[in-house]
Amino acid sequence: YKDITLLGQNVNSYGKGLQEGMDFPDLLRAINDIPGDFVLRFMTSHPKDATEKLFAAMAECGKTAHHIHLPAQSGSSRILKAMNRHYDRETYLEKVALARQYMPDLVLTTDIIVGFPGETAEDFEETLSLVEQLLFLARGDSGRNTLQRQPVNLAQVVRDVWDESCMIDGEHVFRCDTSEDDESDSAFSIVGDTAMIKQSMRIVIQNAEKYSSAGSTITLRAFSEPGYAGFSVQDEGIGMSEADASHIFERFYRADGARDEGTEGSGLGLSIAKWIVDAHGGTIEVISREGVGTRFTVRFPRT
Repeated sequence: YKDITLLGQNVNSYGKGLQEGMDFPDLLRAINDIPGDFVLRFMTSHPKDATEKLFAAMAECGKTAHHIHLPAQSGSSRILKAMNRHYDRETYLEKVALARQYMPDLVLTTDIIVGFPGETAEDFEETLSLVEQLLFLARGDSGRNTLQRQPVNLAQVVRDVWDESCMIDGEHVFRCDTSEDDESDSAFSIVGDTAMIKQSMRIVIQNAEKYSSAGSTITLRAFSEPGYAGFSVQDEGIGMSEADASHIFERFYRADGARDEGTEGSGLGLSIAKWIVDAHGGTIEVISREGVGTRFTVRFPRT
């Protein structure tokens, strides 16, 4: 087999200004129709011109590799604006989601710039979380996320994450309705992956932090019920509508109200939390009222 590689700084912007009316997806289809055995590749693409028409052409052209190099550059929408990139974090993720709908076997590569002038630690963390979340979901889809099961006391997990949250986030008040005595109570014990359970709890807490004003209270609690043990996270934030709550665990979904508030996020975190809970045979539920707050409740089977 031969490789044909189309090169350009923004290769998928090809065709702009041409009178022939041929754009880059049209070019892919034209080259794909050339007789012979070859693999067609291209790089580098700009997210602003990564369109549904392009993804459809890649999926339908049998000689085109299901690989796209799509530079994210940063996971912070603030930094992307400073870079004059003409897209934000959410748009990038929506492009990735759309590409995977057309090509479930898509190979995605990217570029990341670290230390851009004016970048803060928070901006860097946004980039890191973007990469980690995409990797986690890709591994989950391919069955490469495995649980390391061992006895776990959820009261101890709640108190550990509560203590950690108090140290990291000085803008909110964290209350723990679980006592030290509960850490030795077997009623709070399950068999599970401690690190992943902590990750699911941190994701829910981060969601509460994003959509709650400074000075408001976030309450953590471990509980035990017949056959189950679990935890809950309650905030006093902006809340969400019933319609939004029904979609909150879908990948890349963010409530319109969240966008209006100007908060950043990938819309991936809660889908990861749900994957972790599902992998343990548990359930995750949300109750929310706009202007009042939101409570997430997670239950794990005790056996």
